[in-house]
Amino acid sequence: AATAATEPSRPRSGRPRRTALVAGLAALAVAAAATLTYTFWPDTSVGEDDQRNRAPGSTGDVAARPAGIVPAAFLGAWEGVVQGSQEHPRETARFEIGQGAVGAKSAVYVQVAENRLCMGRSRLVSADEDKVVLGESDVTTSEPAERCVPAAHQTLTLRSPDVLEWTSGAAKATFRKAPTGTEVVPARFLGTWSRIPAPEVYGENDDRYTSQVTITQGPVGSPVISVLDGYPRTVDGVLLDEDWSCGTTAVLAGVGNLLVVGPATRDTNAWDRECQEGLSRYLRVDKLNGKDRLLVYPMLDGEPNEYHRS
Repeated sequence: AATAATEPSRPRSGRPRRTALVAGLAALAVAAAATLTYTFWPDTSVGEDDQRNRAPGSTGDVAARPAGIVPAAFLGAWEGVVQGSQEHPRETARFEIGQGAVGAKSAVYVQVAENRLCMGRSRLVSADEDKVVLGESDVTTSEPAERCVPAAHQTLTLRSPDVLEWTSGAAKATFRKAPTGTEVVPARFLGTWSRIPAPEVYGENDDRYTSQVTITQGPVGSPVISVLDGYPRTVDGVLLDEDWSCGTTAVLAGVGNLLVVGPATRDTNAWDRECQEGLSRYLRVDKLNGKDRLLVYPMLDGEPNEYHRS
């Protein structure tokens, strides 16, 4: 079992904690590092080895292969919860399916769990009006490094124009249509947010515990969220006059009612010896006293950090 709380990314926490078993799906893994932008588009090339090995001027049957076999109903982005619930996910996955022939790397996918984000591509095995089958996969990047493995054989079965069922071995989940493109972050999340004061947690020194979240526009696979947390320095539990801060960024992995982001990775421009890189998270916006409130949850049981617009 793993335990976490969502006090700003600090080695300790004053928030109430709960525990939960977070099950990883090792078969579905693909990754990205948060300091770079990883915007993936389906690779519709097929038969590359055949083409490279042909004599100059020879075309054979490569050019005659079909341009694509994927039904239009499957094209685009799909997202689902692999573990947990729609409101409180513990593991999520996203596919973006492009057109392609058999053998093309036509599916790009993203998987996020408690402390791992994976991205990669899968080859198209077959497709008909009811289902698409994906086979061999390549891991493109992994955060943390070497934590992701190629995804296993996967089947996507269409249930309605906006819903499909994903299966891989004994695992299954429901996926729904999702936004795609270069600007997918809903407008309600955009901007800079500051932690709502919580003197019941931090006492008379509440103003020294700071947290600011900035969310920018971008595609899935890009680092759209940055966080700057501040704390008072302590020695043996005694607060000193010195303050310190930790800056992190995180890669966007899912959009919709929630934003899903991968593990928090360090911003070298704002890093202290006491800082720690953090968990994957999901974010939602609601209203508090008639004003927008941002809730930032860890991808396991725990109370959220609460923010208002700066």
